[in-house]
Amino acid sequence: MFEVQGFRRIDGPAGTLVLLAAPATDPPIRLELSYRVRRRLLARVYHLRVRLVRVGLPAVIWADDATSGLSAARSGEVAPFVVEHKVTGVVATSSQLEVKGPGAAFGERLAAGLRRSGALERLRAALDLEEFRIEWAPASGEIRVTVGPYPGSYLYMIIPPVHYTVRLKPAEVEALIVFFEEFGRS
Repeated sequence: MFEVQGFRRIDGPAGTLVLLAAPATDPPIRLELSYRVRRRLLARVYHLRVRLVRVGLPAVIWADDATSGLSAARSGEVAPFVVEHKVTGVVATSSQLEVKGPGAAFGERLAAGLRRSGALERLRAALDLEEFRIEWAPASGEIRVTVGPYPGSYLYMIIPPVHYTVRLKPAEVEALIVFFEEFGRS
């Protein structure tokens, strides 16, 4: 389904499908699709994970260096941080972005930029999310955005023997790609 959107397959680690966007996008968008397996007593659930990997931090982090008191000349000087989306309430009525790690001040800037842009809220409106996480790894110079949607999952039950796939709809794939493009341009 992603191939229809202009992505092509490239070699990746075992168990992971790696897709690269058409060269027209700058910076290039690299997506990694994999499944996280959860074992239950008589069932296994395979949850889809879509990860965007890009080199360098988004520009929103550097937007207000002069006024914030935070400054870093290069991305390598920013300590690692993690931004996670937490949902609360019985029907996911409330959500927040939680920032952790030694570089949390820069992670807060990224979270504020996501809130201002509304990109995450548009993604949440189009797609039920089980997981949303942004990680900055200064050693590799990569930022990794992991989205775990409920659609795209696969359920295998032993007793009774049931196989069930929750398919991603074309509109949901489009919402994922639009989010990753917006994030990639920021």
